[in-house]
Amino acid sequence: MIDKLNAILALFSVEQPEWSAVEVAQALRMPRSTTYRLLSRIAEAGFLDLDAPAGRYRLGIKLASLGAVAQRSTTLQRAAHPVVRRLAAEAHETVTVMVRAGWEGVTIDAAMSVQPLMVPGLLGTRMPLHASAGGKVLLAWMSDTERRTVVRSALEMHTPHTIIDPEALGVELQRVKAQGYSTVRGEWAEGVFGAAAPIRNYARTVVGAITIGGPRARVTDERLEELVQLVIAAAAQVSAAIGFSGDQGDTRTDYAEPLRKIALA
Repeated sequence: MIDKLNAILALFSVEQPEWSAVEVAQALRMPRSTTYRLLSRIAEAGFLDLDAPAGRYRLGIKLASLGAVAQRSTTLQRAAHPVVRRLAAEAHETVTVMVRAGWEGVTIDAAMSVQPLMVPGLLGTRMPLHASAGGKVLLAWMSDTERRTVVRSALEMHTPHTIIDPEALGVELQRVKAQGYSTVRGEWAEGVFGAAAPIRNYARTVVGAITIGGPRARVTDERLEELVQLVIAAAAQVSAAIGFSGDQGDTRTDYAEPLRKIALA
């Protein structure tokens, strides 16, 4: 099945982005009945889109989103991995790196705390953008058009603390962008508090978020402020490693101001 899936997907290219079932069957020398069945199953999984009136298939948005994640993940994972491990060891809390895939956040690296943390956060976990620390960072630095699309959609309430009112979420995202980091207080998993900061690349584009969190029993308000400082510093390190140079060559430029505000608070 995997070989056939690979063979079918490999047919699609810039030169020929659409294929009919008959064309696929002829190109791969497969029975038409088998080809129709395979194409239908691949489309149901979201990897192909069918233009029913024309009877032609094209690559699906799900495959495109995974490709975008893969493109960003390799370099980012390599740069973030030692920082993630070091931060988890220093803070004794769970640390993750999140990138965006469509309207969700995907964890591409994680270092688990040696202390208990009963919340999903392992490699490959998908999380809602509006209810997670990393997700709120990715939302805050989206284009206005994309952000409005998410904010105005039917947002799922995961706990009583999840922000689902579009106006309230808009205000929260403005706050996140203004201060340079996000926090969560039980919005995705009850009793789990955490913080996240943006990871920027050489073009100053936010390509991911590094997050840190733990249960409310450990992450008091004072402790959360400490974690914010740690995660901002970690995000600055990862950003510098993937080419972000700040203003006038200062890798700390976009991260120093939020740290200064925390120190003065």
